[in-house]
Amino acid sequence: FFELKSDSAINQALIRPSLSPFYFCRVFKSATGDSPHVYILRKRIEYASQLLQSNEYSILEIALSSGFSDASNFSKQFKKFTGQTPSNYRRGFEKRPIFLM
Repeated sequence: FFELKSDSAINQALIRPSLSPFYFCRVFKSATGDSPHVYILRKRIEYASQLLQSNEYSILEIALSSGFSDASNFSKQFKKFTGQTPSNYRRGFEKRPIFLM
């Protein structure tokens, strides 16, 4: 198991099975449908999506804990994968008042 937060996660995975980088990437993509880099980004975004469902952490805290270097890069990647900004995504989980008639 390797750390998804680490920038060297792909390198860690390559060291263990002793495969060439090209062959590893080819087999990995065949098995998952994504390159190792995209797979790790997707997992980081999935993790961040879970954290965004509450207001417990700031966007910056979520970005950093998900392995991104800053909130700007996180927001850009989040929008690329989900089609919305982290703030807009979070707003979808805010509690709305219930009006009774």
